[in-house]
Amino acid sequence: MNYAEKEIDILKKYYPKGGCAETQKYIKRSRDSIRHKAKSLGITVIDDFMVSKIDVSEFLCPNDPEVAYLLGLLWGDGFVSCKKRSNYVMISLIKNDFDDIRLLFDPKKWKIKDGKNKHNPTWKPYTKAFLYNKYLAQFFKDNDFCEKSKTSPTKILQRIPEIFHFYFFRGWFDADGNNTSLMGKNSTGRLTIAGSFEQDWLELEKLSKKLKLKFSIYRTIGKNGHRYSQFKIQTMDSVKNFMNFVYQGKIFGLSRKLKKYKDYLQYLNDKLNKKSSKFLGVTKTKFNTWFAYVSYNKSLIRVGTYKTEIEAAIAYNLKSKEIKGNKARLNLI
Repeated sequence: MNYAEKEIDILKKYYPKGGCAETQKYIKRSRDSIRHKAKSLGITVIDDFMVSKIDVSEFLCPNDPEVAYLLGLLWGDGFVSCKKRSNYVMISLIKNDFDDIRLLFDPKKWKIKDGKNKHNPTWKPYTKAFLYNKYLAQFFKDNDFCEKSKTSPTKILQRIPEIFHFYFFRGWFDADGNNTSLMGKNSTGRLTIAGSFEQDWLELEKLSKKLKLKFSIYRTIGKNGHRYSQFKIQTMDSVKNFMNFVYQGKIFGLSRKLKKYKDYLQYLNDKLNKKSSKFLGVTKTKFNTWFAYVSYNKSLIRVGTYKTEIEAAIAYNLKSKEIKGNKARLNLI
C-alpha cells in the first residue's frame, strides 16, 4: 500500500526517534509496513535514542540495595533484547505491584508505560518499564539473563557483594515467589518459587543448605502439555527462616508479599501461644486454662484441666508415673 506524502513526513519525523512504536502513535500502519517503508526510504533509528542516559556502572558494580533488588526482580520477570537495532531491558508487572516499587525506576532513565490488555479487559492493568541501552543489554546477556529459564544466577550474584545477596533473592521472590498458601484452611505450609521446566535451581539450593532449610524441587508436565518446575521450601521453620533472610535490611518491595510475611510471623506467634507450654503433656486452652494429658499406647489419656501451668505439669507427672512406672518421662519442676 502506498504512503501519502503526509504519512511519509510523519515517518521521517518520528521513526528516527522512536522506531515503529513511536510512529504508530501518528499513523495507522502495521509495524512491518512501517519498518519496510522506512528501510526503502533509508530512514533508520538514531542510535542516541537507543542508548539512554542511565549510569551503566550502577549495574556493572551493584553496590546498593535497590540495584541488587532490581537485578533479582529482572532475573524473575525481566526480558532482555540484544539485537542490532533492538537493545533494551524490559519488565512488566501488575500496575498495583509496580506502584509499590515505582520509585526504584527513575523516569529519566526508564521509559514507563501503563496499559490494559485489549484482548481481555478483565485482566488487571499492567505497567511496563523499558531501559534502552545496548551496552547494558549486552551486560545482561553476558550474565545469563537471556538464558535465565535454563540456568542459575551464579554470574550476577558474583558481581553483587555478599552482604546484599538477600536483596537479590527478595527481588527474585517478589517476581516468581508465592507465599499465599501458608495459612488458612487450605494451607500447604509451603513457600514456592516458580520457574521453567529446565530451570537450574543451584543458587537456591546453596542458599537453602546455608540457612538449613528443608526444600524439594518438582518438575511437572500438565495434562495440557504445560511444563514448569517449582522450588518448594517446606516446614514452618524453613519458611520463616527464608523470609527472615530476604526481609532483613532496608524494607521495600511488593507490599502484598511483605504483608503476608508479617501476617505469617503473627500466625506463628499465635500458634506458639496456643500450644504454649514448656512442659510435657500440657497445653493451653482457649479459656486460658491448662489441659494435662498422657500419651500411652497410641492413645491420649485425659488427666484434667487446671488453673495454672504448674498444676497441670504436676498432674501430668503423677499420672504418667502411675501408668508408665519407671519408664515415665517427667517434667522438671
